[in-house]
Amino acid sequence: MIVRHIRVVAALVLAIAATIASSIQPESHAAAQGTGLQVVSQTPYVAADGTFSVTLAWDGPVGLDTTISAKIYGAIADEAAVSAPILGEVLNRYPSSEEPLLLRTTINSTRVFNFDIPIRSFTANDERVLLSDPGVYPVEIEIREPDGPVSTIRTHLIRLPTETAEIVSLPTNVVLNVSSADGLELSEVIPILERHPSMPVLIVLEEGVIPQLETDDELRDAFRAALAGRPLTAVPDFDLDPSALAEIDQPEIYAAALSSTRQRLDDLGLTVNESVLPLNANLTSTGARMLTDLGIEIVMEYALPSTAGGSVEVGEGLRVLTIDQRRTLQLRQSDDSNGVLRAHELLAELAVRQRSDRSPVVIGGDELRSVDLNALDVLLDALEQPGLVEAVDVNTATGSGTATPLRLVERPAQDLLVIEDDLDALLADMETYRSFYVAGGVSPDQFDQGVVASLARALNQDERAREIGRLRAQLGDQFESISLLDGQSVTLAANTASIPIAVNNEGAGTRQVMLRFQSDRIEITDGLSQIVEVGQGQQTIDVDVETKSLGLSPLNIEVWTADGRTQLASTQYRVRSTAIPGLGFLLSGAALGFLIIWWILSISRARRDRRAADEAESGDLPDSSDGERGDRVAETEQRTSG
Repeated sequence: MIVRHIRVVAALVLAIAATIASSIQPESHAAAQGTGLQVVSQTPYVAADGTFSVTLAWDGPVGLDTTISAKIYGAIADEAAVSAPILGEVLNRYPSSEEPLLLRTTINSTRVFNFDIPIRSFTANDERVLLSDPGVYPVEIEIREPDGPVSTIRTHLIRLPTETAEIVSLPTNVVLNVSSADGLELSEVIPILERHPSMPVLIVLEEGVIPQLETDDELRDAFRAALAGRPLTAVPDFDLDPSALAEIDQPEIYAAALSSTRQRLDDLGLTVNESVLPLNANLTSTGARMLTDLGIEIVMEYALPSTAGGSVEVGEGLRVLTIDQRRTLQLRQSDDSNGVLRAHELLAELAVRQRSDRSPVVIGGDELRSVDLNALDVLLDALEQPGLVEAVDVNTATGSGTATPLRLVERPAQDLLVIEDDLDALLADMETYRSFYVAGGVSPDQFDQGVVASLARALNQDERAREIGRLRAQLGDQFESISLLDGQSVTLAANTASIPIAVNNEGAGTRQVMLRFQSDRIEITDGLSQIVEVGQGQQTIDVDVETKSLGLSPLNIEVWTADGRTQLASTQYRVRSTAIPGLGFLLSGAALGFLIIWWILSISRARRDRRAADEAESGDLPDSSDGERGDRVAETEQRTSG
């Protein structure tokens, strides 16, 4: 009975100890969950004469004779050997003496402890492990009891070259896809970015993240601060096929979708990398040229197309950033392995590859869904330290001679040729609506978004056709909101006057229209067409006219969109003039003519009389009797006085 109680108490103590050990998080890394020996953290790289330090968690029993030791195997020459069973012979043991390292002397009450393995690069008479050459060495750490091993765990020691100048690093880029639902979320990526403020990661915002930032000021400010000025990119607001749009010569639609997304990011105070585009569709040569024309230099593909069934070409002007899916999956959450250990296993693979192939490796992207955050953090820690793997930005990872060639397909995956004519008609109506719209109601931008949504790859052909038809019907309703009152009669008492034109606007805001006039007997003072703005409801527009005749004159009035493309309404006014056109000018002209004639006659008579008087005074008359001369003088005086 006593023995049974002792066993129960012992089991309870061990359970409590295991719980404590599993909840400890030293150095920002959480101790791995599960039974047995677990790696909490370890040294990513070891200098030629340094110390390989591993932090371990142990939730098993620790007796007086429980020991811990390590076996170091020969360097790995092939990447596959990192995860394969160890086939080589033991190169070294630590401790190398016959006296084992007692676990109870190193472990503490938290059940988390450090296990250090000192190494050396030259022969010496001490306990340090001799590793003459740089490389990746498997290390097997074992906890033993007197009757045999209790738990074993395997990791890797990466020994650096003796001279720092001999270290050549493998360029590695990390892409963090931020999701709003099923992936790496903002609340998870913010602390990662804060812990690695200078890491040149590429941030890709997936669908739904931008609305989160737009509606949560606190989250937006935290994310912006964590980015520390690092640029990011985002998928366009809608999933469009650039090659399909290029095929129907509609690059503006894709450009508008890109511009809309970038503007939203800019409004959030975020820096946008406009040369990088996350791409979920295969490209044709036409699509690749279109993206190049839009300023895209790097596209991200998650799965390159198969070479079967079509020609494969190298895309010019574009570089492709290809995610290494297999290596990225090593960081994913797994129930049967330690995330920290998986990260160091990945680091070991990259270190082995560095010796034979130094082309850049890209980790992350969409495959980081359900990522083990500890594993991701460990990898980023290692990339920040001088060693065989170095973090680089996206431009370096896709630099000349290093990027994967972009393979092109012959035909786009999406067929938009079947709706090309309907789409052209819709776009023409939308341009007309831009000239028509001033304020209020459905804006042109909203119709633009509707067009982009109708072209999303998620829709099938029937759904797309229905959506385009719906948009055209909505535009038609907007145009039908303008009307004129029919059959108006206007009486003018003067030759020049203003005619009130009643325009009715049943729309939700101000619209701009063109008024056109036609009449044989009425002249429009400001021209036969006029651009005016019409507010909601009925509005009267005064038009200055001049009549050319008495009586009834028809005046045809039409309302068009401001671009003159679509007629909105028409009517005819009956204009009656009671004034005599031109009578005033006629009377004035006659009076002026009479005055001019009278003035001319008066001047002529005065000149003739003055000439006769001058002749009489000069005495040039012929000799005659005094009486005759006297009669002539008297006649002259009389004529002059007359």
